[in-house]
Amino acid sequence: MLSLFTKIGFALLLLTFVACGGGESESAATTSTADSTVVKPPPPPELPNVEADVLHPDSTLSVVLDPLTFAAKYKVTEGAVLIDVRTPEEVENGKIEGSMNINYRKGDFEEKMLELDKETPIFLYCASGGRSSNTANFLVEQGYKQIYDLKKGITGWRIAGLEIVK
Repeated sequence: MLSLFTKIGFALLLLTFVACGGGESESAATTSTADSTVVKPPPPPELPNVEADVLHPDSTLSVVLDPLTFAAKYKVTEGAVLIDVRTPEEVENGKIEGSMNINYRKGDFEEKMLELDKETPIFLYCASGGRSSNTANFLVEQGYKQIYDLKKGITGWRIAGLEIVK
């Protein structure tokens, strides 16, 4: 015999399934003919509408942004610098257009980062978010004002379907 909790769980699961459209996906359109089915890929992602002065308070801290918001914010931020902190070998596999490379693993990394103007908006990324997060924390400690970190790094950027150049 099923317990009351099990019955309630099944009821909630059924309700969730029905409320969500019975498992149908809206991410890809499907067209069927008598002898074949064609699945159309979803359209490319649209960048959110982001104002240049939104998303960052008037204080010193870093903000972690998802790839679409990061791309939109960078696009509308005047004078911003986009920095890839991966190794040159990693950069050879592709980078975000307009980025400059400052190798996190090189001995003069901190010195090169400190050459940047503390008032300049800085957008950071690495492979998956670890090195850029460490860099963002370092820059905050040094008094930099506007630091944006790409969530999940260039890996997240690729997953979001955004352009990478060689």
